[in-house]
This record gives sequence, structure tokens and C-alpha cells, in this order.
Amino acid sequence: AVLATATWKRVVEQRHLGASFAGRLARGAMASDLPATLGKPFQPALEKFCRVEPPLSLEELAEVEALLKEHGTLDTSRAKCKDANGRFTGPFSASAANAKGDHSGSSMFGSWLRDNCIIAYGLYYTDPDGKGCEDAKACLGAIAKFLLTHEAHRMELVIGGHKNVTGTDPQSWMDRPHIRFIGETGLEDTKWYNHKQNDALGYFMWARCQLALADKMPLTGDHLKLLGQLFDYLRTIECWSDFDAGHWEEHSAQHASSLGPCLAATKAFKELIAKEGILAPCKPDTLEILEFQLQLTLNQILPNETVKPSEHHRDADSACVFLCYPLGVVDDDMGLKIVDRLKACMGNIAMCRYRKDSYWC
Repeated sequence: AVLATATWKRVVEQRHLGASFAGRLARGAMASDLPATLGKPFQPALEKFCRVEPPLSLEELAEVEALLKEHGTLDTSRAKCKDANGRFTGPFSASAANAKGDHSGSSMFGSWLRDNCIIAYGLYYTDPDGKGCEDAKACLGAIAKFLLTHEAHRMELVIGGHKNVTGTDPQSWMDRPHIRFIGETGLEDTKWYNHKQNDALGYFMWARCQLALADKMPLTGDHLKLLGQLFDYLRTIECWSDFDAGHWEEHSAQHASSLGPCLAATKAFKELIAKEGILAPCKPDTLEILEFQLQLTLNQILPNETVKPSEHHRDADSACVFLCYPLGVVDDDMGLKIVDRLKACMGNIAMCRYRKDSYWC
């Protein structure tokens, strides 16, 4: 969230979304067509920027970016994890550091793979040749080290048929690759947690491929081996039909927002190995099976978030916006359908995750 302004500014500069989608999106975002009235901002200095139409200009985006930087809003270093000696370890905590400079006393001390990978990509994308890129590399490197050290054996047991993690037994969810760890030490958090979150693994693989494709962080050695293992793991559990916990870590269902990151990772990895002329360190047909099955299932669900099981059907969910950007796994027409449905999630202060959000309601 803190990188949204800088990222959008760069998107506008490079016309990353394409004139067609951006123009149609702008035409669809009329104040009279929205279900809620945009409220007055709590910070008076932001009032001139808080409007539905006309869209902010590049100059205004630069102005609000400077304002946010001046007040430290875009300072991600406050959430950087530190070891016992006060050195940064690479990942980010879900909460900002306290007055002591650490994250003790917070229930959000952990480092979530999903959040960290989105932050890492934002840091790289908005500062590809500077400190942002170096922070992104450190973050993704720390995640890779955690997975290689503590989670690779879990995936191997599943791939080899020695563990079944696709059942309804909550204890088996701890046998999946852990998607949250202790960022200050790089160790597992051994308390029970719902690690049934395929999207988190997909985001890591996708983000890692993005830096490799940009020649910022070559994908070789252990990291290459790790991605091959992750793809074989996702194939083994048949992630396209797996009921995972999704972005919001709640009920088990077939989430479009979980399928999208896995599909984006598969496509990015195939692009990378073709570019580098390297052999994928996974079963010969794993990538083809994943791409076909994930695309097929995603087409059956979208623009909904979930359709199975029926009791958890959801036709609008904010997590789906990531399928439009930055993952780019839907075309313009589907992207507009997703964005149009998200009007149902709008309020006069912000957006909820979904209607009848368990936090907002």
C-alpha cells in the first residue's frame, strides 16, 4: 500500500497498462456511477488529491509522492526486520518497528511471504537501479534461504507421496511449506498456523522470476532448484483444484486470486528458461500441465473470486485486482469486469476486502 503512489506514477510514465485499458478504466470511474461518496480525508494536505475524477495527472502524482516521502509514509525501512545485533535481515515484518527498534510485543511480528514479495516487487519496480532494487534482492534472498533451509524437505515428502496435505485435517496444513516465518531470525514459527496458501508460493516464484528476467538477480544454483521443486509441489497437490485459504487466510475454497499468482509464476518461469536456454529442474511436463490446468480453471471462475464450494461463493473480492496488475494474467475485458465488480467493495473511506468483510463488519 505504501508503494502504490510511486508505482502508479511509474505506470503512468511508462503507460504500462496500455492506452486501451487505462482509457476504458478512466471512463468507467465516474463519481456518479459509484456506490459510495468519497469522504473528506483526515489529512487536509491530501484533500486536493482525493477525488474520483478527473484522474490525477503525472505532475500531481509527483507532488503527492513528494508529500508522502516528506512525512515518512513511504519509508519502508521502519518495517525491516533486524537480528539481535540490529542488522537488517532482508524481510519485512507485518508491523512497523516499535520504539525499541524491534517488533516484539506485536501479534504481527511475522514475515508473510505474500506481503514481502509484493513489497519486494514494488521496491524493485519503483527503484530498479538503486537501493529499492537492493532491498528487493535482500528480501527475496531471505525468503529463498528460509524455504531452502526449512521447507524443502516438506515439499519433497509431498512430491514423493509420503505426505498428503490436501485433506481437511487442520494439522496437515502445518506440513505444507510455511508461508510465514520469523523475519528477525529466519526461523520457522512453530505455532500452529494455516499455511494452506498457494498464492503466497506463487507470488514468491513470480517475483523471483521478475528480478531474474530484468537481469537484477540471476536465477541459478539453489534458487533455480528451489523453483523447480515448488512447481513440482504445486503440480502434486493439483493446485488448480486445491481448496486453499486464499489471500485473506479464511475459509478453504478454490480462489481465483490464488490461481493467478501460480499461473503468472509458471508463465514467467517459462519465459526465463527460454531466454536463458536452461533446463527446468522439474518433471518434464510439469510446467505445461500447470499452465493448462491453471488457465482452464481460472477461466471457469473469473470474474468471480470463488465458486467452489458453493457456500463460499464470492463474486467480488479486492484480491482479484492483482490478477490485472501486476500479475497481468487477464486480458483487458476480464480486467474491466473485475474492476467493475469491485465497486461493490467501495466505501466512503476506503475499500473492504469483500462484502460483509469479517474485519469491517
